[in-house]
Amino acid sequence: AVVSTQSTGTTEGERYLGAAIGSESYKTNYISKKVHQWVSELKKLSELAKTEPQLAYSAYIFGLSKRWMFLMRSMENISELFKPLEECIKTVFIPALFQKSCDKIQRELFTLPSKIGGLNIFDPTEICMFEFQHSCNATAPLVKTILQQKVKLSPEDNYQLSCDIKSAKGLITSSKTLRHRQKLTSLKKELSPSMIKQLEILSKKGSSSWLTSLPLQEFGFVLNKQEFTDALYLRYNIPLLNMPSFCSCGDKNSLDHTLVCKKGGYVIMRHNQIRDLTANLLLEGGCKDVMTEPQLLPLSGEEFALRATNTSQEARADISARGVWNTLDKTFFDIRVFHHGAPSNQLPKVDDAYKKHEDEKKRQYNRRILEVEKATFTPLVFSTLGGMGKEAENFLKRVATLISTKKDIPYSECISYLRRKLSFCLLRTVLIAIRGYRGRVLRKEDPNSDFNLISGSDVFY
Repeated sequence: AVVSTQSTGTTEGERYLGAAIGSESYKTNYISKKVHQWVSELKKLSELAKTEPQLAYSAYIFGLSKRWMFLMRSMENISELFKPLEECIKTVFIPALFQKSCDKIQRELFTLPSKIGGLNIFDPTEICMFEFQHSCNATAPLVKTILQQKVKLSPEDNYQLSCDIKSAKGLITSSKTLRHRQKLTSLKKELSPSMIKQLEILSKKGSSSWLTSLPLQEFGFVLNKQEFTDALYLRYNIPLLNMPSFCSCGDKNSLDHTLVCKKGGYVIMRHNQIRDLTANLLLEGGCKDVMTEPQLLPLSGEEFALRATNTSQEARADISARGVWNTLDKTFFDIRVFHHGAPSNQLPKVDDAYKKHEDEKKRQYNRRILEVEKATFTPLVFSTLGGMGKEAENFLKRVATLISTKKDIPYSECISYLRRKLSFCLLRTVLIAIRGYRGRVLRKEDPNSDFNLISGSDVFY
């Protein structure tokens, strides 16, 4: 083994590059002290989670959890020593985020990556062995090269080394993906059909972008404690806390009802926010003649094969712009945000719902825009949980390409940013609809004012 040049001369062992080498008792003692320290820090973070859950979650995912990840990759057979840490995660940290304890199935679910419905809160006792093996596989090409003891590597050797490292990383990624998919398949045997469908919805691209974003106020990525907790409950279909039994429209209240009830104007607000964000993104991408609510050309006796085609003289699309797909061509967009829990969207497959709404929009606008406007039409369909249809995904990639080219920013950064912006826009409008007031408001008339202002004390619940 390689030893530090500043060795203390001990025969038991010593710390080296953040890990420990030496006797089993020395390594056990070293790791136990580390785990004890991390448990103490996690408890402090859990206290923060009571008032700033989003900040605490981000600090855990992007900061604290990375500390023990290095140790796992550096030392072998240490899973048992991480049990106190896992116990603290399960009984202290997660309850602080959710304001309630989690059962065994939920804990297993939270260990999965966010892109397949998890929370990225991995079980340290479970991943120890895998992380160490992945570390060995990733560094194997470097170890092989070092053992060759060549003074200087030839260009061919450098190229081969980079190829070997890339191949090793690819195998590691494939191994992790397979392991997570197998675990998810096993978990589904113990989950209800509604929860299985919920996980399929959460697996759509963009559905978890809000969860993996840093809470940056500058970009509008910050949620207060109630919003973050509601977002977690919404994600896992958990009954929300402190919800009224009945909606002000008179129907029995539920999460699904709050997201489709039109009383209060929250459904149209959700649509308009996505419309305005999309228009702004088109402007950022350098598109010209960008308009919201553009009126279509009036008809002069044109007839269409599809009876569903919108033939109203006052027909409008949501957005129009030039330069989206081709430089001079005009494209019209119409937006729909639907909720999977609505009775009309209870289809066998999640993708079927997106396809259904895209096809409805095409039947309404496609022929008229193609034949009368001599333009193209793109339906943009989104889900309340952050997913999007195939057409919207292709559109987002195109906008990311336009912005990347115009501002000389890497495409990967652009597409990631756009997904996060859309995800937060959808999430915030959904959370507002859940908690927003829908009742009657009594207005006081001020004889000295031209406006009838609403007084906070006059709101009747």
